[in-house]
Amino acid sequence: AVVGIPSVLAAWAYASWIGKRIFVDVPQDMVEAAAEAKEAVAAEQRAAGVTPHEKPVPLLTVLAIIGTPLVLILAATFSSIALDPSTLRSVVEFFGNPFVALTIALFLAYYLLGIRRGWSRKSLESVSTSSLKPV
Repeated sequence: AVVGIPSVLAAWAYASWIGKRIFVDVPQDMVEAAAEAKEAVAAEQRAAGVTPHEKPVPLLTVLAIIGTPLVLILAATFSSIALDPSTLRSVVEFFGNPFVALTIALFLAYYLLGIRRGWSRKSLESVSTSSLKPV
């Protein structure tokens, strides 16, 4: 706390100062990949006769997607301290494994941001594939 809080404040002050002086454009290949993904989803939705939902995603939905892996990983960390070796501890540690927790969050995002908002599995595949092109 003695070092952490001043470090955070100094980093925040520096970031706000330097942020006004430096501007970096988004790489063109990422812009093109985003445009391709958006067009592919729009074409898929037009072909299926689905109207796209353009309204913003609720804040609680976003927080649930972001918070799910954090809660799972923290539960696994604390279970190793608080629980005796048991089946419950093994299950909590399995779901708290970062790879498993992030995979669960990914499927949750697919459902909450895609399927529940009217996207087909083909559209989700197209967006996922396009998002990995720049990588």
